[in-house]
Amino acid sequence: MARHKSPPGAVLLKRPKELEGKSSGMSLMLISLTALPTDDEDDKFWGELDDFFTEYKARYDAELYELSLGDRAILVKMSEQAEVGMISDIKVSVLRLIQQCYPEQFGMIDQARMLRSINLGFKLPHAIKFLEHYENQPGKTGEKAMDIRPLDRKRVA
Repeated sequence: MARHKSPPGAVLLKRPKELEGKSSGMSLMLISLTALPTDDEDDKFWGELDDFFTEYKARYDAELYELSLGDRAILVKMSEQAEVGMISDIKVSVLRLIQQCYPEQFGMIDQARMLRSINLGFKLPHAIKFLEHYENQPGKTGEKAMDIRPLDRKRVA
């Protein structure tokens, strides 16, 4: 599976600011899989996960962002009636994929933290604050992620 490169969190941070005043029905879904091994970016799991999110994006006319290798964000317009189905779709598909690829780590996934949905109609300022805080952490995607250099034993000694 080829990795689909999604826009970084820095691009996502600009979107909610554009939505101020017109965010009714918009939600930001944050998917966190940081409990899984992220040392091999070419791992089968991450490719299949990207394939699933690409299909999800097309099915629900959503915007997909890669905050880090283990974290994704989806910006989507959804009604209250569709919300349960859309969230269940992600949870079931991602958990099934984890069970297939990482059965030994399946129990380590905190399902309550794996997927968080923020209704931007009510909590847009909180979402913006969260994304700003997230982007300011070292090692996250965006323009500043390119400045991080790998660990070198010679420099540490």
